[in-house]
Amino acid sequence: MDDQAGNIGQLYTLAEAASLTGMSVDVLRHRVKRRKLQSVRGNDGMTRVRLDNASIQASRASLAGNDAASVLHSQLPGRDQTLDALASHVAM
Repeated sequence: MDDQAGNIGQLYTLAEAASLTGMSVDVLRHRVKRRKLQSVRGNDGMTRVRLDNASIQASRASLAGNDAASVLHSQLPGRDQTLDALASHVAM
């Protein structure tokens, strides 16, 4: 792939793009619908999205940041007591 093709991006099926970016196929479909991702429908009826290396890396970094936030949230002080109180309230 030459430099010009690298700037335009490569076409990937939704499943391939999901694997590369770490997003689900449904998330990618919604982004296509909202015109956040460029898509092409092939002669075979399959939708393909155009992704460049920068957008793939940005998606991975974004998801990695969300994972870090989840870990931090799970380590909040008093979290277990809050969950126990909610569980006992629901059990009533």
